[in-house]
Amino acid sequence: MNINVKKNLFSLVPLKSHFSRSTRIDQDELIEGSFIYSGSIDLFLNTLASHQESEVPQGAYTWTGPYGSGKSTLALSLLSILRGPKNGREAAAKSYKKTTAKRIWAAFSPRSKGWTAVTVIGQRTPLATAIAKELKKQNLMAKNAAETPENIISYIEKFINSSEDNGGLFLIIDEMGKLLEYSVASDGDVYLYQLLAEAATRSMGRFVFVGILHQTFQEYSSSAIQRVRDEWGKVQGRFVDISLNLNSSEQIELISASIASSNVPARHQTLCQQLVEYLSDIKRAPAENLSSMLISCWPLNPLTAMCLGPISRRSYGQNQRSIFS
Repeated sequence: MNINVKKNLFSLVPLKSHFSRSTRIDQDELIEGSFIYSGSIDLFLNTLASHQESEVPQGAYTWTGPYGSGKSTLALSLLSILRGPKNGREAAAKSYKKTTAKRIWAAFSPRSKGWTAVTVIGQRTPLATAIAKELKKQNLMAKNAAETPENIISYIEKFINSSEDNGGLFLIIDEMGKLLEYSVASDGDVYLYQLLAEAATRSMGRFVFVGILHQTFQEYSSSAIQRVRDEWGKVQGRFVDISLNLNSSEQIELISASIASSNVPARHQTLCQQLVEYLSDIKRAPAENLSSMLISCWPLNPLTAMCLGPISRRSYGQNQRSIFS
């Protein structure tokens, strides 16, 4: 393809590049339009809220899902409706179902000042070091304080009990698998994971600990000796695991949202309608708005658009991010 044709194609079909890159919860802000609110996400948030609504809120969670499935973006979105001034939280919730946003606010009770968030990106280092670094950065822990499990819990509890106006402390660790791999290899950190889960449970909803993973605790310890596997199995039992994985129609919606196509040819629209009719004929019950989503995927052939999600999952072990790659 020569340069002139390339330029013409890019002018006709601009791409929204923010969908293609990974999200860092410790550095990024949620870009308007980058969060696609789907049925799977709505179910995920309502499941999370149901655990927080119990008489004794759980407080300790793991979020699991394949690489690139949007867990980090969901974490940023959730924080955006829980922290900061009330008008900012309400503006951030415009993409949510109203009933779900109200349920999240009732379950987490952000109060007047909103929640305080501590975000950690997992590395192959001790868990205590990673958490203490971020607590000290936000002046939630004394700079010269020893980075012991007991000290970390003490400073967390001191903060959540210090102000009635603050919703509480939300500790989110992304890429927690890297920390788990280090912990299993060094036979350490089990005690701190246990303390964090216990502190979250007894905080009555004022401290929430979320670890974002690609697989379960025990899968990270599968190569360790039986005694170590048993210890990690007991720790995992203190966390509620919620999985996130978008279905095929939601992946197509994500593709269509990333392509700002205009002047869609009539032939493409006809192809999309024919494919949807074929799916109906073979009893594959297409999504209600599948035809319009496939039309928005132009210049991708509708069959290609439908196959991208499943191919990415099976071939690359990833999900949305691989679709755009």
